[in-house]
Amino acid sequence: MKKIVLLTLGGLLMAGASDAQRNVSGSVKEGKGQTATTNAGATTNVNIQKKTRKPLDAFPSTTGTKERTGTSTYDLQTNGSMQRRVLTSGNKVSACWTFSSEGQPTAASGFADRGTGYAHFDGTNWSPAPTARLEPGRTGFGSMVFDGNGNEVIVTHEGTGYTLPTSKKVAGSWTTNPLSLSASKQAIWPHAATSGNWMYVVAASQDSLTKSNGIRFGYFFSRSNDNGATWIDNMIPMPLIDSVGHYRGGGNSYAISANGSNVAVLFGDLGTDLTLLSSTDNGANWTKKVIWDWPLNNYDFMPIPDTISSIQPHCSITIQLGIA
Repeated sequence: MKKIVLLTLGGLLMAGASDAQRNVSGSVKEGKGQTATTNAGATTNVNIQKKTRKPLDAFPSTTGTKERTGTSTYDLQTNGSMQRRVLTSGNKVSACWTFSSEGQPTAASGFADRGTGYAHFDGTNWSPAPTARLEPGRTGFGSMVFDGNGNEVIVTHEGTGYTLPTSKKVAGSWTTNPLSLSASKQAIWPHAATSGNWMYVVAASQDSLTKSNGIRFGYFFSRSNDNGATWIDNMIPMPLIDSVGHYRGGGNSYAISANGSNVAVLFGDLGTDLTLLSSTDNGANWTKKVIWDWPLNNYDFMPIPDTISSIQPHCSITIQLGIA
C-alpha cells in the first residue's frame, strides 16, 4: 500500500538567548578584578569577570561530523521553502547552493557572479570549495535532482529572460543549457523533482499581473517523460490551486516530490491555505487536500481588525513508498 509522508514546516520558529546581566548604577569599567563604582558619593567594589563570546553555530548538532563544503556571500538562499540541495548515492554526497564571492556586500550589491556553488564527496574526500559558479551566466535558486540516467541535474533561473538554465553532470563534466520551457509566464524560482525519466517543475511568476486561476504571481507546472527534452505540460496553470485559498503566489512558496508514478506538491504562504496536491499517474490527474485552512478567502493582504494565526512559506514534502 502506498502512502504519502508529509513533513511541513509551516511556521517561523524563533529562539533567543541572553546572558544574565547585573545592573549597576554609576560609572562601571568592565574588566577582570575589582572595579570601583561610584553611586551618590559611595564607592562599592564589584568583581566583574569579562566574558569571551563564542561564535554562534548556525547548525548546532551533536550527530555526525560537519564538513565545510564552500562559502557564499549571497545569503538569500530561498524566499521560503528550500529546494532539494543535497543528493546521495551510496556513500557519495553532492551539495549545491546559490554562490557569490562578492566582497563586502551591501543592499545595493548586484552579485554579478551569482550562480550555483557545487561540492562533491566521493566517499573519501570532499572536492575543493568552489571559487566560481557552474553556469556561464548569472543564475540562482538551484534545485538538484538525478535524471533517469543517474546524472546530476541542477535547475536554476535567470530573472531577465525568464529561462531556467540547467546544468547536467555527465562523466564528471558539467554542461549548461536552458530547459525548453515557455518564458511567457515569467515563471522562475523552480522546484524540480524526478522519478525515472519523468521530470516535474513547479515555478512562480515574478510578475504580479501574471495569474494562474486568479492567483497573483501565479503558480505554473511542467512535466516531461524524457528527462526534460520535451514537455507534456509546459508551464500550465497549476491545477486545482485557485485564488480562494491562495490569492497571492510567490517564489519558493511550494515544495514537490516524486516517487514512481506518484507526485505530490505542497503550496503555502503567509495569509494562504496550506494545500497538498497528489497524483498517482505522473501528474495527469490530481487530488486536492487542504491541510490548513486560512480563515479569510480571497485574502488580498488588506488590514484586518484582528490577529489571525498564519503559516509561513517554509515547507517540505517527501513521498515514501512502503507498507501501511
